[in-house]
Amino acid sequence: MTTAPRIDLVTQLLRFALDPAASEGEATNAAAKMVTVARRERVQFEHLQTALVPAPKREKPERPAACSVTLNFGKYTGATLAEVAQNDIEYLRWIIENVSRKPEIVEAAEVVLDYFTGGGR
Repeated sequence: MTTAPRIDLVTQLLRFALDPAASEGEATNAAAKMVTVARRERVQFEHLQTALVPAPKREKPERPAACSVTLNFGKYTGATLAEVAQNDIEYLRWIIENVSRKPEIVEAAEVVLDYFTGGGR
């Protein structure tokens, strides 16, 4: 069984080594310890790079037109599907599973649910 490299420990040591408040000796010791731990734990540069460089922010896709669909039934009569999603996303799931007479509403609810959950219903 292989264990994951201790990237957390290596990054913590790097942070300490670069801390302006650390004395020169402390920073040098932390840097040396970081290299020792990184080699022992088989931390590769790519592991460290991934841990230190944040993933690029994904822009949220444009809000679908289905968000503007207004409900004309149920406890959210008069609310748009976007408003329902922001307040009670489970109700969108309920619509998808239980409303059979309004396929256009079900389809719009599916689109809005995917938009608000990132496709991970």
